[in-house]
Amino acid sequence: MLSIAHPVRARRLLARAVIALALVWAVAGVAGAQAEGGRSVTVMTQNLYQGTEFRNIQGLIGKEPTLEQALAATTADYAT
Repeated sequence: MLSIAHPVRARRLLARAVIALALVWAVAGVAGAQAEGGRSVTVMTQNLYQGTEFRNIQGLIGKEPTLEQALAATTADYAT
């Protein structure tokens, strides 16, 4: 039995228990993604690419821009 005299052992045991619980939860989540009646389920994901280098907002580094300048820089970055 663990006692307060061994806090390091208690932390290690707790960390192992949390990791084991996370692994079980992950596996159970994968198994739970099934349709009723044996039908197949199609899942679509969407990967978003930022598509900008943030040149305008990076141009404000080292300055003290106003909110309007920061918003204009952000708008210009996302517009390209």
